[in-house]
Amino acid sequence: MGPIEPTVYRTVTERAAARQRGTALSAVTMVAYIGYLSSPPLLGAIAQGFGYPALWLVGAGLAVCVVVLMGVLRRTLWRHAACQAGKK
Repeated sequence: MGPIEPTVYRTVTERAAARQRGTALSAVTMVAYIGYLSSPPLLGAIAQGFGYPALWLVGAGLAVCVVVLMGVLRRTLWRHAACQAGKK
């Protein structure tokens, strides 16, 4: 995650409106911290209860969910930006 985290934070601050940057950055940071704190015990429990193949399957499923959610978020942000541009 080391090289990815600064890129995510930079992208969030570049794409957010000036008034929303703090809120956007705090939301991304909160989600990252929740993931950092919850993933080791949850994935450890999955590996212990169901084995490593199940662990990798859950990891792959979560990765697919992130990709899908990013697509939904991108469309929502584009729609919001278009509505804001139309109000000006």
